[in-house]
Amino acid sequence: MGFNRIGIGFVPVSDFIFFGLAGVIWMLTLTGTDRRLTPRGARGASPRILVASVVLVTMGVLAGFGSFEPDISLQIVVRIAYLTLLWFWMLRCVAVDRHSISVLMAGWRAAVLISCAGAIAANAGLITLGVSSSENRQSAWFGHPNDLAGFLAMAVPVFLLGAPRERTARGRWPQLRWAGLLGVVVFGLATTGSISSLLAAVAGSAAAGLGLSLTSARVPGARRVHPITVMVGALAGLVALGLLARSDVPVFERLTRFEEGDAGVNSSVDDRTDLNEEVVQSFDQVLVVGNGMNVGSARGEQSAGDVHNMYLKLVFEIGVLGAAALVFLLGVTLKQAWLLMRSTRGSPLHATVVALFGSVIAALTFAFFQPINTQRYFWLPLAMVQALWTLRRRELRDAARVADTPRPTARDRPAVRPAIGPAPT
Repeated sequence: MGFNRIGIGFVPVSDFIFFGLAGVIWMLTLTGTDRRLTPRGARGASPRILVASVVLVTMGVLAGFGSFEPDISLQIVVRIAYLTLLWFWMLRCVAVDRHSISVLMAGWRAAVLISCAGAIAANAGLITLGVSSSENRQSAWFGHPNDLAGFLAMAVPVFLLGAPRERTARGRWPQLRWAGLLGVVVFGLATTGSISSLLAAVAGSAAAGLGLSLTSARVPGARRVHPITVMVGALAGLVALGLLARSDVPVFERLTRFEEGDAGVNSSVDDRTDLNEEVVQSFDQVLVVGNGMNVGSARGEQSAGDVHNMYLKLVFEIGVLGAAALVFLLGVTLKQAWLLMRSTRGSPLHATVVALFGSVIAALTFAFFQPINTQRYFWLPLAMVQALWTLRRRELRDAARVADTPRPTARDRPAVRPAIGPAPT
């Protein structure tokens, strides 16, 4: 997922890999050899999610027919359809059990760490990687520093909670490993120079902490964390943040320049505000059908299609109904994540659900500053919540079926016949 610049033409290699895996899953379902996949009755999407995705894609198609560049607009609509329909279905198919969820989460963590390693090495001058930037902002294998920043910001709650947790780890080594990996992700995020991603990471982490405190259950026999340990950990985090702020990473440098009234940073902020106001002023023109997706880039000029707020951008591109469908999809996903947190309290799966809840909040926050609806990392936490929702429903259904199965009574048991043989003496 972190190698979007490596591709054939305009299609990344990762898309070819995902399409190939989709073909494999489809062949397995056709030949009846899909015993290692999720049962067929559990692969369907949530009806509300499916309706919202169909409305989103339909409004995108209608807007594309009347756009300035219909071919570009329809290509973007096809990608959104592929992500919300095909890709969601693929993850539901392979989410067979909790171990499968852990494998998917481990793959996500590995992709994040590889991207962080590339960004940190490039920031230190060890390698030449990413797009050139006058501010030394790192992008690793993404096409823009903000894309790498969004990818890492949505992963901060995952590393903060140490998800996935198949079992509770004890000892100093797991704690040191957790702190080290979290530090690598935060430092990699700082090398991107994205202020909005820093806000998204903070919002996602706060949401994960709030969800953990509201839905956690006390496990009998579990060891309680000593308050001194919490205080020492918080102090160590503050010291590390202070050292990071005094370093030469781009994000704190840009924050300092913004506070000092730097013309370059303030101009970027002012341009985004002006474009947002342009969309608001043309609200009455896009009540039904929008102007087509990516219309600003297609015309080669700065217009309302270039707004960085994803929600306002979608209103301008596909109309109010299409944008409302996306908001409805996001709302349903948040509700499912909340119900999952309550349903899995006290189990090792709870930390993973809470981390995904924080990741979704980080994605929604980052979308206020960047148009990321075509990026797979934006849809990843949403797709993982869908996979977990399907898995948990199947677990509860199986448990209810076992509970409803009547146990044999004494009358139902066969009588034990005495053994044939001579009588004992």
